[in-house]
Parts: sequence; structure tokens; C-alpha cells
Amino acid sequence: MKDYLLSELHDLKRRRRERYLIAFLCLTISFLIYLSLRIFHLGHALPFSSSIIAFALININVILLLLLLFFTVRNVVKLLFERKKGIMGAKLRTKLVMAFVTLSLLPTIILFFVSVQFISSSIDYWFNLQIERSLNSSLEVGQDHYNGITDEILSFGNVVSRVITYEGFLIPAKKEALLRFTDGKRKEFGLASLKIFSKELEMLSVSKDHRIDLTTFKNPAKGVLEQAISKGTDGQYIQSSPHGDLVGGIVPIFSRTASKAVVGVLVLTRFVPGSFVNRLHAISKGLQEYRQLKMLKTPIKASHMITLSIVTLLIIFTSVWFGFYISKEVTVPIKELAEATNRIASGDYDFFIDLETKDEMGLLVNSFNRMTLDLKTGKNRLELANQELVAGNLELEQRRLYMEIVLANVAAGVVSADARGRILTINKSAERMLNIKAKRIIGKNYRGILSHENRKIADVFIRDDGLLRKGYMNKQIRMSVGNRQLTLLVSLNVLQDDRGGYLGLVAVLEDLTEIEKAQRMAAWQGKRPFSIWTGSR
Repeated sequence: MKDYLLSELHDLKRRRRERYLIAFLCLTISFLIYLSLRIFHLGHALPFSSSIIAFALININVILLLLLLFFTVRNVVKLLFERKKGIMGAKLRTKLVMAFVTLSLLPTIILFFVSVQFISSSIDYWFNLQIERSLNSSLEVGQDHYNGITDEILSFGNVVSRVITYEGFLIPAKKEALLRFTDGKRKEFGLASLKIFSKELEMLSVSKDHRIDLTTFKNPAKGVLEQAISKGTDGQYIQSSPHGDLVGGIVPIFSRTASKAVVGVLVLTRFVPGSFVNRLHAISKGLQEYRQLKMLKTPIKASHMITLSIVTLLIIFTSVWFGFYISKEVTVPIKELAEATNRIASGDYDFFIDLETKDEMGLLVNSFNRMTLDLKTGKNRLELANQELVAGNLELEQRRLYMEIVLANVAAGVVSADARGRILTINKSAERMLNIKAKRIIGKNYRGILSHENRKIADVFIRDDGLLRKGYMNKQIRMSVGNRQLTLLVSLNVLQDDRGGYLGLVAVLEDLTEIEKAQRMAAWQGKRPFSIWTGSR
């Protein structure tokens, strides 16, 4: 910890010295720029002023470049040593610094040689060419904007046309629906107006943006609309007014039955404000005037370019130093976060990052601290819930074992099925009674297990209205099991959830075959029969 504090104190002193050095360089360069401009303005009195300025600026650029290389190399070497030692955060800091150094060093070298070239070659030609290209590009941007609007409204028109064709909005019975559809699509696509014409150029629907004054604009020429209808192709037009331009697109509407038959036409428009149009006119006018003034440049432009080269070097130099500073500001919180992450990964949820910053990194640190607190709270809740879950599972397991023991030892047969008729459980008594094995029928539908005659008995039994109405039923049935005829007392109970939904059935089977035989034997011998079962409930 002591070594860490000493290292931070050393870095603080170093950064303070660098700030003083940068401030000194800024003042020196500002003075040299002012001196260069004064010498340039006195150029008529000083015959060698141009040579002096060139020599001074070249030396200034060389000095700045050497200083930049010095600071860059020194910091890069330091970062490489830190990375070699495996200091946390050194890799990320190295990447950030190398990115800043690369982005700053390369333009500085290029700008240095370009500045020398400016002094020794025809700077006026390069300067004029760039301006002219910029103005031409501005005009091209304006034209591209118009082309983009045209392509966009034509794309919207094709979408609307396909929907109208598919929905059959052009039939008279759907006139109201067409009006609503037109208004909705106009608002959805941000159009100035959306008009629909029939094949006979009768206006079927129109929707306008009342916030835009469209009174000075007219519908497109009749010939343009007829061409779109006859050829089935898209069209476009532009109308101008003092308030702005109206860019329009024309899209044919095809028949639903005949794909190539045109039954109508869409006219979509978008308004271009007058401010944008005026700017384009101003750029066009400026380009014309600039071309006329090519030969009227003065030597002051040369001084501006020289000043720009010096200021550019100063900005790049400052940006490099600022890159080292930013890398320090970024890597320290990341280092703290990495250490905190390792602590949390090892199970220490009581760790807290104490870092006071008001930028996004501070927000990240605060979020991390809140996340740590939430993880701790969640862990405690999870442990408590896990304990409760273990206790609940243990209780459920005990109940399940108890029910299995009861079902295994009860004399009556017990069979349960779900809502789809699939067998869920069957006890040993039911296995012996029905001469089946549980492992062969669990999960299967009862209809696939029983014979045809027994399946008919079961279907009639289950679909009885009394069972569905009361939810339970007792009934004596006879069924064949192998070569035996069994007399069974079946008690059916419907299983329902809390909302009354049907979940399945539970059947309790009692074998009355032997009792029935005994009753018949007693009746045959003339004795009074006895009965255990008193009938259905």
C-alpha cells in the first residue's frame, strides 16, 4: 500500500511538470505566431521576411515533433515495463495510449511534410481545388437529398399500392375505408399529401397535411398521370414556390385479378422547406462567384495556412498528452473494478469500491457497488429460499413415500389417470386384480390397454352424466380379465384444481367376485344370503 501511494505521488508530480511545460509551449507558440504575422504584414519593408517565416515555422514544427516523440517514447517505454511486470490495468492502458499515439503521431508527420510542401510549391492551386470540391459536394448533397426523398416516397407508394390492391380499396363499397387508409398512411409516412386517382383520373381519395400551405401547388400534369397508367411505371416531379419545393412521386395501382392491369394511380408528395432550398441556391451562387474570384487571392491566405499548420501541431501535441491523462483516468477505475470482481468471484460480497468521480466511470462504480449489494441480498434470499425449498421437498418426499406405502398395502385396487386418459399410478392390488404390470401401462392411455369389450364398459362408465355432475360415482360392473370373469365395485372420483378445472380420475376397485359366488352358493342351498355392499350412493 505504501509503494502504491508513493507511485501515485510520483505520477502526480510528473503530470504537474508536464502541465507547466505545455503551458509554456502554448505561450511560446502563440508569441511566435503573432511575430510571424507581424513580419508577414511588414513584408514590403522586409525583403527576406518570407524566408525568415519559412525557416522559423520549419524549426517550430521540428521542435514540436521532437517534443512529441520524446513524450510518446517515454510513456510508451513506461507502459511496456508496467505490462511486462504484469501490473493490473497495464494492458488496457497500453492499448488506449498506443491508439492515441498512433492517431496523433501519424497526422503530425503528414502535416509537417505538407506544411513544407505548402511553402515550396503552389499552395493556391490546392486550396482553391478543395474549396471548389467542397461547394460541388454541397450541391451534390442537396441533389442527393432530393433523390433520397424521391426514392423514399416511391418506396412508400409501392407499399401503399400493394396494400390497396390486396385489400381492394378501390371498389365503391370501401370508399370510407379508403379515406381512413389514405389519411393513416399519409401520417405514418410523414407525407405532405397523398392522393388516389382512378384509371379515368377521377380523384378517389385525398389526405393533406394542413400544417403545410399547399395552395400554391397543383396536381401533376395530366400527361404524367396518363403515362404512369399506360406504362405501369413509377414517375416523379418537382414543383417550386416561394415557400419551398414539393417533391412528388407517382405510383400505379394494379388490379387484384390481373397483375399487369392498372386500375388507378397514387400521387405522394413531400415538402422541402424554403430554408433548405434557399441554402442550396446560396451555395450554387457562391460557387459561381468563387469561380469568378479565383484570380483575386491575396498572400494573406498563405499566412492563414501557415498559422493553421502551427495550431494543428499544437492541438495534436496537446491531444497526445491528454490521451495519457485519459488513459490514467480510465484504467484506475477499471483496475479497481477488476480487483472488486475478483473479490466478489471469491465470495466476498462485503467489498465496496470507494472512488469519487462524477463522470460515467463514477456511474459505473456506483452501479457496481449497488450490484454487489444486490448480489449479497440476493444470495441471502437465495440461501433462505433454498433452505425452505429443501424443507418443502423433504416434506413432499415423506408424503409421497407415505402414500406409496398406503397404496401398496391397501386391499383395494387404486388407479389414477390424467385428463387425457393416461395412466399415472396403479398399486399392487390393482395389478394383481387386473393381471397387469405397472411398468407396462404407466403413461399409456387406458383405451390402448383394455380389450374391446372392457373399453366399451369403461367409456360408458366414465361418460356417465352422474359422474360429471356430482364428481363421484360408485357402480358394480362385470369385466373379463384373461379367462376370468370379475365382479368389481368401482368408485370413481373426479380430480379438479382450485378453479374447477378437470385434472383426471381416481378409481378404487373392490373385487366382489368371491362374495358374489358365496351369495349364489348360499341361495342355492336355501340359506339367507348376506350382502356387504348396499348399493350405489
